[in-house]
Formats: sequence, C-alpha cells, structure tokens
Amino acid sequence: MIIKIGTRKSQLAQIQTQIVVEKIQKLVPDARIEICPIMTEGDRRLNQSLNSFGGKGVFTKELERALLEGEIHMAVHSAKDMPMEFEEGLCLAAAVERAEWEDMMVTCDGKSIEHMKPGTVIGTGSLRRSLQICRINPGLITKDIRGNVQTRLQKLESGMYEGIILARAGVERLRRAGSDRNFLDRFFYEPLSLDQCIPAAGQAILAVETSKRALLDPEFASLCEKLNDADVWQQLMAERSFLKRMNGGCNAPACAFSWIDDGRFYIRGGFSADSRGMIYDEVSGDVCFGEALGAELAERLWNRGQMEDGGK
Repeated sequence: MIIKIGTRKSQLAQIQTQIVVEKIQKLVPDARIEICPIMTEGDRRLNQSLNSFGGKGVFTKELERALLEGEIHMAVHSAKDMPMEFEEGLCLAAAVERAEWEDMMVTCDGKSIEHMKPGTVIGTGSLRRSLQICRINPGLITKDIRGNVQTRLQKLESGMYEGIILARAGVERLRRAGSDRNFLDRFFYEPLSLDQCIPAAGQAILAVETSKRALLDPEFASLCEKLNDADVWQQLMAERSFLKRMNGGCNAPACAFSWIDDGRFYIRGGFSADSRGMIYDEVSGDVCFGEALGAELAERLWNRGQMEDGGK
C-alpha cells in the first residue's frame, strides 16, 4: 500500500505530519509512505497580515489541489486552519488527535499577564486573542505578528514585542520532537485557562483531508477510519458547526472549545458582535449530539449579540 501525504513545508507542519505517519506505520506496518511538502499561499506571504489577502484556506488550497489531481492521497492540517466548506470531491477523513489546547502568553521575563504594565505591547495576529487578553488586562496594546513559532519567538527576543500569544500545542509538539529545545527553553510560558481565553475552534487538533475518490479504495478508507479518534471527531464537528453558524473566518472574533466529561458533552464559546468586546456562553448535552450543541451555542450567542448591538 502506497500512501502519499501532503503537508506544508514548515518545521511544525512536518512534525505534525510525522505524528500521522507514525500512527499509520503502527496500523499498516508494510505501508510505503511518501511525504510531499507543498508551499501554500499563507507560507509565501508571511510578511502580510492574513486579513489582507484571505483567511481560512490560505494554508490549504494548494494541498487541496494536489488531492483533487491525485498527486497525494491525504493532507495533514491543523484543524483550525481548515475552511468551513470543502472543495467539491474533498472531505474530512479523520481527526487524529488533540494536543494541549490552550493559548499561551510567552515572555522573556516571566511577567504574568495580570501584572503587565499599561502600554505593554503584545504580538498577536488574532482579533479573538486580542479581545480576550485585553479583557484580562485592559492596559495591554496588541500589534500584528506573522511567522512560524520560531520566527515569532525571535521577534519577541529582539524586543519587537514584550509578549506574544502562541498556541500551546505547537510549542509542545516542537518540544516533544526535540526541535530547538535550547531555544524554546529561553522563554517563559503562561498557559491561559478556559476562563481567560477560549481557543480557536479546532485548535490543537490534527485533521486528515482526502478526496472522495481516494476513499473508494476499501483499504485506504479502512485506514482513515482507524486513524480517527471518535471523541476528537465529535469535538471538531461541534466546534466547526459553531463557527459555521457564526460565519467565522480565520480571524473572526469567535471562539469555541468542547470537551467530554463523564459521558456528557460540553462546549463553551465566545463571540463579538462589535469587535470591541466578547460575550460568552456554554451548553451541554448527550455526547452523541456534539454537532447540534455547537449550532445551538452559536444561535444563542448570535441572538444575544444582535440584541446587545441593537440596544446601543
């Protein structure tokens, strides 16, 4: 069995793809796996803000073209980067794993977010993150930042920012792979709790996208089914359902995180109707209704946002 896997060229993307490769090797020891690095638009335009040329899809379009043309069998994505709608002939095949889901404040001096002085400059390219960290400490100033994890940390170390916000999963996956450990250990990391900062929908989830044509192969379809983690799939479907109802783009001021506890499904979300402040809510229900609960939460927040915006 030959499996060609498409991935972005960044170091983190390569590490995340290797996680999927190792799982495949355990499931199908005799599989011949080929890694196909592909440069995406989002990687080519790292000097521009995402809002200036796209949003969701700028890290996936080239991979999707390769899937449709049969150049690769599957593509590995960070689920939060995936667009809400798939190209005709493509589909989500597996939610492989969810790592540490939190956002983190990263600094050179270890100062906590609550104790930062007014005027402290924090690097983030996300309005969702900006609104939430300024709710914790209204004196913070946020400025746009682009680049991979290492590039952003270099900008922090150079003094361009006094703190930056990163997804914890990316740093931890780099650390577990033994990548740049000495460099990563120079900084201080403060994970932000769910009460402080709700992550992006799908954050920390590794997802596999494939073509419907490839799934016609029973052996390949069986592999995708075995790669899928049922609980993580439920979480991803719920969070995507929430974001789809909110019409959320890559930098839309909306966020959602779901979890399963004692057989019950929970999802908490936030939304900003005016891009100045966020409102929050949480719903729960039977674990088999995750997708419906995501839509219900979105509906509740959307209606509240419309009412509060209309009452101004």
